[in-house]
Amino acid sequence: MMNGFLENIKSLQLNNKTIIVGVSTGVDSMVLLDLFMKVKDELNLKIVISHINHKKRKESDDEEAFLKEFASKNDLILEVKHLDNLSISDNFQSEARAFRYEFYTSLCQKYGTDVISLAHHGCDQIETILMRILRGSSLKGYSGMSVVSLYKKYTLFRPLLTCTKDEIYSYAHQNNIPYFEDASNQSSDYTRNRLRHGAVSALLEESSIAHTKFLEFSEVIKKASIFIDNKRDEFIKENVCFYSDGLSFSASKINSIDPFLKDEVLFELLKKHSLSKSQIDEVSKILTSSKANIISNIKNTFSIVKEYDKITILDHILEKKDVNILIDKVGIYRVMDTLNIIVSKNESITLTKKEKICYNNECIYLSSVSFPLTLRSRRDGDKISLSRGAKKVKDVLIDEKIGAIQRQNILVLTDKDDDVLWVCGVKKSEKIKNKDCFDIKITLKGNNK
Repeated sequence: MMNGFLENIKSLQLNNKTIIVGVSTGVDSMVLLDLFMKVKDELNLKIVISHINHKKRKESDDEEAFLKEFASKNDLILEVKHLDNLSISDNFQSEARAFRYEFYTSLCQKYGTDVISLAHHGCDQIETILMRILRGSSLKGYSGMSVVSLYKKYTLFRPLLTCTKDEIYSYAHQNNIPYFEDASNQSSDYTRNRLRHGAVSALLEESSIAHTKFLEFSEVIKKASIFIDNKRDEFIKENVCFYSDGLSFSASKINSIDPFLKDEVLFELLKKHSLSKSQIDEVSKILTSSKANIISNIKNTFSIVKEYDKITILDHILEKKDVNILIDKVGIYRVMDTLNIIVSKNESITLTKKEKICYNNECIYLSSVSFPLTLRSRRDGDKISLSRGAKKVKDVLIDEKIGAIQRQNILVLTDKDDDVLWVCGVKKSEKIKNKDCFDIKITLKGNNK
């Protein structure tokens, strides 16, 4: 084990470095710490122990006290963080992992280093790959962990990936290394534990070097991933537009590429939302749907909108704005932050025929006897009177190729009988054109998208 550890250290050139070492007091991390201590003076290393007290077990405080004494005795720096405000939920392990990594990076900043060493071993690697196969992942995700990888701008160093759990136990016993056993590692409540005691044990019984074969598998997948990533990034650079609150691209263009590459593009574009393969498949179905307009909320955290060939992915849920404003006199009416309706006196009472039938839709002319009017959100079943008869407002929007985002918040202006006079910014009613007096002008100002 020591020889493999030294080879990994040499490949990373850690001489004269400060190392943040994640230590839980379990056998894996205590062995990792011991290995670093053995080369500390030779390589002039500064070791900072990072310990998270999860406050979930009564032994947690005993483990923290042990580490404090151990660090003091061995002249090591110890940094402890308590995780006592995190709720115990189905996603506890994921949330706890995010908490740990945030702590690691904060210590890197504090001590001016970029190296974090973790005690993941070969059996952890098998578990991770199997879990991702069961859950579904990207190509890179299927490759599992690497001995050396990047997390944000920091280097993650996992020198024990070439070792099995049994080898770690053997090293600990031979070198009299103290450690604690976490009883929760035996619990069947977690998928990882069930795989560890079932599938992983069976694989190692079948082949004592199964962990090295999984590491070889990991490296092959990573090389393929690099090739695919280059193709993926090239497509994204040429075809995706990014905004402050989302992104957009052409459905026809992404549907024209290889299905596997398409999945990789979607995984990359949506990686902040941590989607599974089944969820990526759900997104892909939206992109290939024959429906012209679709709004779909994914994981109840973000929205995907299909508007004909344009796909928009918003970083938030697209919500319909409910508007209902009474208009009974001249003035400015605040509709929403970016939209006003301006009702003003019209200087020219006599309008040309062109003005009467104009579909330039930024404004309409009406008679003041039409008051009161109502500006409101569109409703299912709304109809507007046109030259060829009444037509559903929904069908008007389809004819005019109004996209789903704008359609969601289309406003209508209605008279006292709730008849639609104006689909704002889109179409005017025939009922308006039959009037002879036009002494007020109503103008839509701002952004109704």
